Amino acid sequence: MAADHPETDGRLLERGVERDLLERLLDQVAAGQGCIEALEGPAGIGKTQLMLAARASAQSRGFRIGRATGAALETDFSFGVVRQLFEPLLAEADRSGHGGQLFTGAAAAAGTVLSGALGARPDEAPGAVLHGLYWLTVGLARRGAPLLLICDDAHWFDGPSLRFLAYLAARIDELPVGVLLAGRPPGRGSEADLLSRLLATPGVHRTKPDPLSDRAVAELVERWMDDPPAAEFCQAVAQASRGNPFLVAEISRVTRDSGLTPTAANARRLPDVSADAAVMERIGALPQEDLAVARAVAVLGTDAHLRHVAVMCDTDVDTAGRTADWLFRAEILDPARPIRFVHPLIGWAVYEDLPPGERSALHRQAAAVLAGEGAPAQRRARHLLLTEPAGDPEVAAVLFSAARSALAEGSTDNAVAQLRRALAEPPPADRRLDIVLALGTAESVVMDPHAIDHLDEAIALLPDAAHRLAVATTRAIALGLAGRPAEAVASLEVLGRTLPEESSLELLAAFAFVGTSSPSAAVLVAERATTLALRVTGADDGIPAGVLGVRAYVAACACEPEERVVEFARRALSTVHSHDRLLPAWFHLPVAALLMLDLGGEAAAALEQHLATARRSGAPVLVAIALFLRALIAFRSGDLDDARADAGASLDGCVEYGLSFVLPGPLGVLVDVLREQGDLAGAAALLEAHPLEHGIGESVFDLFLLPARGRLRGGEGHFEQALADLELGRRLSLKCGGRSPNPMNWTAEIAFGMALASHPEAVVHARQSLREAQQTGGRRDLAEAQRVCAMTGDRGTAALATAAGDAFRALGARLEECRTHLAYGASPDVVGTPGQQQAYEEGLRLAQRCAATRLPETADHLTTGAGRNGRLNPVRWCPATTSSSRRICGTPTWCPTVTASAHRGRTDPCHHAAIRPCRNPRYFRDRVRNRDHDPPAPSTPPRRCIRPILKTHDDGSVRTRA
Repeated sequence: MAADHPETDGRLLERGVERDLLERLLDQVAAGQGCIEALEGPAGIGKTQLMLAARASAQSRGFRIGRATGAALETDFSFGVVRQLFEPLLAEADRSGHGGQLFTGAAAAAGTVLSGALGARPDEAPGAVLHGLYWLTVGLARRGAPLLLICDDAHWFDGPSLRFLAYLAARIDELPVGVLLAGRPPGRGSEADLLSRLLATPGVHRTKPDPLSDRAVAELVERWMDDPPAAEFCQAVAQASRGNPFLVAEISRVTRDSGLTPTAANARRLPDVSADAAVMERIGALPQEDLAVARAVAVLGTDAHLRHVAVMCDTDVDTAGRTADWLFRAEILDPARPIRFVHPLIGWAVYEDLPPGERSALHRQAAAVLAGEGAPAQRRARHLLLTEPAGDPEVAAVLFSAARSALAEGSTDNAVAQLRRALAEPPPADRRLDIVLALGTAESVVMDPHAIDHLDEAIALLPDAAHRLAVATTRAIALGLAGRPAEAVASLEVLGRTLPEESSLELLAAFAFVGTSSPSAAVLVAERATTLALRVTGADDGIPAGVLGVRAYVAACACEPEERVVEFARRALSTVHSHDRLLPAWFHLPVAALLMLDLGGEAAAALEQHLATARRSGAPVLVAIALFLRALIAFRSGDLDDARADAGASLDGCVEYGLSFVLPGPLGVLVDVLREQGDLAGAAALLEAHPLEHGIGESVFDLFLLPARGRLRGGEGHFEQALADLELGRRLSLKCGGRSPNPMNWTAEIAFGMALASHPEAVVHARQSLREAQQTGGRRDLAEAQRVCAMTGDRGTAALATAAGDAFRALGARLEECRTHLAYGASPDVVGTPGQQQAYEEGLRLAQRCAATRLPETADHLTTGAGRNGRLNPVRWCPATTSSSRRICGTPTWCPTVTASAHRGRTDPCHHAAIRPCRNPRYFRDRVRNRDHDPPAPSTPPRRCIRPILKTHDDGSVRTRA
């Protein structure tokens, strides 16, 4: 139960704990540390009153305040809540002459959403909108006063606004920004899932106000009644309301207005009042002209300015204003402008009481009022979505324009809703193709099954053959991802009969592209992929970029010469521009080809350059794949922290949009990272939490989950299951057109698992992997084969391990280099020699750099299994910082502290005195990438740790010398 607290407004009872929490939040924000406080509870529990109290306190402290309230009718209004939060703040900045300065640097991209604000540049290609809004928040917070964002009724927020708040939540702790979030517990639906993930963000503090006690209910009843209420009567009200303050007030009001005295005898006659019933009883007693104003406010929502209400009620502004004043005295409307209800329950009850026909007419009238003032299409579209179709060409045009704006902002879900409504109007015949094509394309990027039918209609209407093939490829990919690869191939075959000869290469590339959707599809198009490889042997100027992109992937999987694959991939990627509105659907294929050739740096640069394009395209498939590839690059480089962050973001996108075919990819990377960090139980729990909707082997991304699951099972000691996963992965790879060792060195993986299980066939598979790698010439593949040969005790162990370590070092694969050192130290050739100690130390140093905590824990087991007698001298390491914080703070990438006196068991501490721990490496990385917003340089440079010089003595001990 909340503790008592002296209230100042007389309306907040037993909310002392909650008010103290909000005051502490304001103190924290005033001190420069941002945070988020979320109030959760049912309607009427008092969340809004707590927000108002916090707002009053923040105003008295000089905070800059943004306020937004969700509405059930505005969830399809892209960034509607963001506009409520920022537009008044930008207007204030404009009046002070600072408005244009807020949209500099990365914040300029926020102009795509806040297009009416000074400094916005809507003519630019739509930038990374969420990133731009974040930097706009930074700019507002740096204008001399802390910033407080008050977000009420979050359960009715639109999806893009919730994504922005989630983006801000991960970076808020270094900003003087506070967010107060209030809403009912999340229900079901995409927005509810977004809200749930926002509330689950680390650092978001959640508070659930308790129901009022019987004593507080009695006090509240006494305020409403003309006569002192009896204790039995108050007890009956407490039971009927369950301590909900709103219901206590409504029950008391109805009882008083009905003339029932609050005596013990009347306790049983207490009216059975629900929130909606109580509100409707109040609304039903209103005169007709007052009811018209209330209904206009309910329909207009955030656009309920007095001038709009007057037009909709066919009266003048003064008359409408006097009616609004009367409704304020009746505690129905709030005196604020724009006009709003005193409680969302009242507004929702008024709206729900409207008959469907009248509701549609009022929304159409509201759209006309906004059109008369030149309001943007998106503001008008949210009303037109709720009107009855009438065959009005203007309605279809407005909805189509609003959908294009939503797509530019990345709000694909909202665009789909608007395009479907435009199609239902219906539009004129000459505009139908544009709408159907846009709708099918938008549905395809969010994996909506209706995309197949709409794209089919668009193909029939398109006059241009090249355009028909592009749309048909998109439709075939959608069919393949929907588990219908035979239909996908058949649809392209039918279309191919009508295409001219000059489109034959594009058609072959389309078949090969469809083959990347699943192993089954790859089998169906294998012959055509081979034909494509035979016909395209060089990156000639006349070959389309899409063909080259697909050809690069096919060549990499088939282990064709490296120079050819690189030429295909580079030529394809050179056609992609960072300011394009849409990223080509085949973009990830040449990036994956570069990654298979161990050109991770070049692949990462391409992803870094175009990831913002993928985000703003509103195509979650492309974003999820791009983040997965970046996570895979980070993992292969040994940057486990970055790999975990990107893979987690990709997995979240897969869950949010139902991208079950991509999900195995980031899931596999996360499982690998958790295993390397020693959390085998967490990795196993992650697999259980994300069961695949399809059967294993139906997605090409299963090729990344199977080895990760196999390694995890091997780490758990289940070697038979581990080898079964690896064998299944190898078979699937062959079905997808891969030739070992691409896209993964399956033979080396199997040999490694066999070596761990002491399988007699381990040496045979190790030698086979070495032969395959020598034939293809892949540097990483050769190093992996050499290492596994060394592990199996094959001849020349020391030389093989040394060569593998040198190769991994040249590739920048620190994690693999670490494994190689530890495997070398466990081999029989070096056990008990000084070289074993050196390998052990070097492996632990690299493990610390990668934050791979499991490798040091298992190193002793490896050396023991190799027959080592005695223990190695201990080596201790500073706690690992994340790779991002090391980059930003300027600390060395490793910082060992070696025992100076091993026999005394002491370690020398290593401190970064001038470096504050980086709590949010993503935030600092964003600051570095936006030089316009860089913080001032520190007055004193950070102290760097000095690497001691190690010397190994004949007895195996380690000493330091200056």
